[in-house]
Amino acid sequence: GKSADLSLGEASCHSVHEVEEIKKLERDRCHYKHCLAESEQKHASLQRRLEGKSAIVDALSKELTELQAMLSKGLGELTDTKKHLCDLAKHQYENVLKIKQVS
Repeated sequence: GKSADLSLGEASCHSVHEVEEIKKLERDRCHYKHCLAESEQKHASLQRRLEGKSAIVDALSKELTELQAMLSKGLGELTDTKKHLCDLAKHQYENVLKIKQVS
């Protein structure tokens, strides 16, 4: 009877709705798949840039270490020179005192 037609109509209406839903889900899936691929590419690109920067940091670190060694050596040499100059000044001062004593 009539109620059977109604439920059949409802069923076909439901199935149309479900088909639309499935299509939408499929579109979403494609979209997310695309987004995932894009983000994986970005990640790979960032990873490469990071590795490049890491190499630069390593090189700079090495240079800094070398500069520190040079500075340390220079500082040592300056300290020696200062000591030498102090010794010379003291020696000259003593000589001046001797000369004064003589005259």
